[in-house]
Amino acid sequence: MEEASGYDVSRYRRPSVTVDLVVFTLLQRLLHVLLIKRRAWPFADMWALPGGFMHMDESLEQAARRELNE
Repeated sequence: MEEASGYDVSRYRRPSVTVDLVVFTLLQRLLHVLLIKRRAWPFADMWALPGGFMHMDESLEQAARRELNE
């Protein structure tokens, strides 16, 4: 697991832009939202909305689709 001392901001190209998704559905008349369990530091094993950093060469829609597939 990665720790704060191992985080190197220079590994990432700038600008750093993220995409986050909120996916709702109704199941048996109850509202549900899609959540994922985070795998990486600093919030490993915590629930979150799906999302992540966009790649420099992709559109917002492409980033959203990639994150949903992951």
